[in-house]
Amino acid sequence: MFFLLLIVGMIFPFAGIIFGLAYFNQFREPFRAALLQGVSWSAALYGYIGDQGNDIYRHMSNLSLYKDLPFYQCFDVLASKHLRAVYTWDIWSWVMARFDNHHLLQSSGALVGYAVISYILFDYFNNNDFETKEWIPIWVFVISITSPLNYAVGIRYANAFAIFCLAVYLYYFRNNKVLTVLFCIVAVFLHHGVLLPLLCWILVPLLKKHRFIFSIVFVILLFTFNNYGYYLSQMSGGNGVLSDLVSNTMFSAAAYQENGINNSFHAIVSRTFIIIFNVSLVIRTRGGWKEVWNNGEGKAEYNVWNLSLLLTIASICMILLIGSNGSRFFFVSDLFTALLLIYSRGYIPPYRSLPYGLFDWIILLTAFGNLALSLYDMNWGTGSLPSFLLSLVFGYSTRWLFPF
Repeated sequence: MFFLLLIVGMIFPFAGIIFGLAYFNQFREPFRAALLQGVSWSAALYGYIGDQGNDIYRHMSNLSLYKDLPFYQCFDVLASKHLRAVYTWDIWSWVMARFDNHHLLQSSGALVGYAVISYILFDYFNNNDFETKEWIPIWVFVISITSPLNYAVGIRYANAFAIFCLAVYLYYFRNNKVLTVLFCIVAVFLHHGVLLPLLCWILVPLLKKHRFIFSIVFVILLFTFNNYGYYLSQMSGGNGVLSDLVSNTMFSAAAYQENGINNSFHAIVSRTFIIIFNVSLVIRTRGGWKEVWNNGEGKAEYNVWNLSLLLTIASICMILLIGSNGSRFFFVSDLFTALLLIYSRGYIPPYRSLPYGLFDWIILLTAFGNLALSLYDMNWGTGSLPSFLLSLVFGYSTRWLFPF
């Protein structure tokens, strides 16, 4: 049955997504159910035509650089394009270049991203024996607040953050330190932006001990050490993986900083929705878990909430420091705080004993706003929302059936 559902997901992605949920509900196999979701979403994004200005077209073009290379020569191919020490991406690009179909690249991004996020959700639901009416709303909630563009078009940063989330999840909820280290390495060498969430994770113990004082010091340090162009010049000429890692990170940060903050109406609205949504989630889940944590229970959840809090602080600062690209760091915080809602004082409608409060309504309204913005962004510029809707129905056959 599993392999039959995989085929269904490739041909009719929307049906595959629904059947994937039914499969998890019936058999409670998180890995297989997550793979069904990943394959279905990869087919759903295969036929999508994104805006010509997006990163995916640059990545597609770069596949030709890997096509005729033996595997051992595929590393640092993009060094001349200021992409050093992205070894995970080098391997990914080398593999995709073997298929001689550049459209599969964005499809592979959706496969990895949705499979990883779905596994985190399904495994947590399974370990806590949640009923269907409990976990379905949270799954829908998380999927709806995550734009497909992040995985399939942004591809590197979103998938790197998703893999980092998996590392954090395995550490706290599976006690698997070996895979945690492995996935952290994979994530960092896919996109160096993971260094900030990783740093926040390392600093979580300090936040837990001195929350207010440490938060102030952390913000001051972020705004003090913000001369990325200077740091880049000091690192230039260095040799070694660490030097490449830091210099490439500083190059990206300096480039984002130079571009400044996008003050268009769309960008302002988008950032406002993202910030309000994220802050409301952090506050709401803290209130919902307060009694549990005061009783010394839910230690894993308490740790991921503190990581989410620190990343929220860091993300707001990064928006001010490097512009709109700083909002991408909300991803990890959004995922974990949304996951915590399932235990948050009967948040799920069938179990609510309390009326919706202020933050409940803010979360729901901004979630709908984020969803609307995601759909709007998919139709941005030369992007085509209809191509996504068609691909959601016809999967990998979309580009053959409906040549745009």
